[in-house]
Amino acid sequence: MKWVRLLAALLSLAAGNAQAHLMPAGHGGLRVDEAEVMSVVSIPVAVLSGWDDDGNGLLSLAELNTHRSALDRQLAQRFRLFDGDAPERIIFQDLLFSDVRNEALTGTDHLILMRRSQWNEKIHQLRVQADLFAKAGPERELMLSAARAGTTEMTILRADRPGHRFFRDAMAVFGDAVRNGAEHILLGYDHLLFLLTLLVAGTGWRYWLATITAFTVAHSVTLALAATGMLTLPGVVVEPLIALSIVVVAIGNLFRVGVERRQRTWLIFACGLLHGLGIASALDLVGLEGTGKSLTLAGFNVGVEIGQLGVAACALTLLAVVRRHGSASMQEMAARACSVFAALAGMGWFIARVAHAG
Repeated sequence: MKWVRLLAALLSLAAGNAQAHLMPAGHGGLRVDEAEVMSVVSIPVAVLSGWDDDGNGLLSLAELNTHRSALDRQLAQRFRLFDGDAPERIIFQDLLFSDVRNEALTGTDHLILMRRSQWNEKIHQLRVQADLFAKAGPERELMLSAARAGTTEMTILRADRPGHRFFRDAMAVFGDAVRNGAEHILLGYDHLLFLLTLLVAGTGWRYWLATITAFTVAHSVTLALAATGMLTLPGVVVEPLIALSIVVVAIGNLFRVGVERRQRTWLIFACGLLHGLGIASALDLVGLEGTGKSLTLAGFNVGVEIGQLGVAACALTLLAVVRRHGSASMQEMAARACSVFAALAGMGWFIARVAHAG
């Protein structure tokens, strides 16, 4: 059957990154074929209501079976597809555990929504509207891809931007990716803190330019390699290492570890490669195809650089003012205070991420 093939294709997109999971948390995929769409979307149970009988915050198999009809009705209202203004006709819908091996026993904080939708005519303007966002944490956004006829597009939905229209012209796709990239880096406090820790370690525009260039080129390289599948590491490995890189650089600042400028540039480049993997794991380009993938990668990278350079410009302006008008002791105190804060924050992130991975 056609819809079974659609489902198999969607699950194959998720399999590379999901390991034992049908779909990673915070992700979803839509596969379009003529007048049908097959949806596979990870849903945080915290945004649903009326199911937590034991009050432990995890949805058990018994709770799912008891409240399945009510949850189906909620999701029919809170995740909707349209072709232009024409609403979907739901032909099939099911709710499954994400980790099929373990969560039936332990309970889950995410459900997988599987849905088959139909329209009377071929789909031209696929549009999604979602109300599935928590106020904080990873559940505050949904990374959603849509595939049709050899091309795939990706968008990031949030509470302040809950809708999106797929398969528009190239400039619209590129513009969306630029915006998503800029928003991602501005919300990536670990990346920004790492950059600031690098900048306060030295003075002078020559040092600052070399630092920004090395960091920018490095994470652009790994983002491109990860997008092509040539270099990938799971987020549970990359994210703790990113936090640890902040600690290492901050401690180097505090104890004045002797490193020549050329060696430091290569160290910054190496850390930039690592941070690029973190950006790539957040973007998750695996499974994207055709021009949609190229436009998304290029636009997202441009957005990241715009956001990063904007923050760097503000930081460098402040550092230049301190350098020009402040005493040497004031400059030293500001640099050490920033490094102490970075070391503590990085260690906190490292511990939290290792604990979460475990």
